Amino acid sequence: MKQRSKPIRLNIGCGATPTPGWINYDSSMGVHLAALPAIVSVMTRLGFLSEMQNNLISVVKQEGIKYANEVKRIPEPDHSAEVV
Repeated sequence: MKQRSKPIRLNIGCGATPTPGWINYDSSMGVHLAALPAIVSVMTRLGFLSEMQNNLISVVKQEGIKYANEVKRIPEPDHSAEVV
């Protein structure tokens, strides 16, 4: 992973409320689904996704929220975060 020149700010588990100017991560299914619009469309039509889930998917796409499983590893270099 490329080393950043200055410390970064990480928002872990941001959900649908990312913090502007920070790198925002979430581990929800919506982050994965945001990259699969055809599947989201079908799941929505079949009633598998709620309005809240669709809202999260929309926010993920608009705000560039990234996926990370905070229990396993955050995909940032060691000692690169100023604030978590």
